[in-house]
Amino acid sequence: MENLFFDTAVRAIQNMSKPMKSETFYFGDKTFYDELQSHGEEIMANKEFRKPSAMRGSRHAIYLHRAFFGLYSILYKLNATVNIDRRFIDKVGV
Repeated sequence: MENLFFDTAVRAIQNMSKPMKSETFYFGDKTFYDELQSHGEEIMANKEFRKPSAMRGSRHAIYLHRAFFGLYSILYKLNATVNIDRRFIDKVGV
């Protein structure tokens, strides 16, 4: 069960960090948005995540995930292309 939670967390981080790994990112890309949606649906459908003993992660990580998803959803609806300022990202080595 630990592997399930670890793999899910890694996949969520990979999906959420995609925009930060490029100079510009087009949030209107349906493929990207569908990946986010399907990952969320997989989590909700998996009964292991609903058990009282399930690892939930820190409340800070959950908040960040929801904040990023909300922001990305708005940018998708706006069909936005965003220029990414990589100076901070390059400095911290993401």
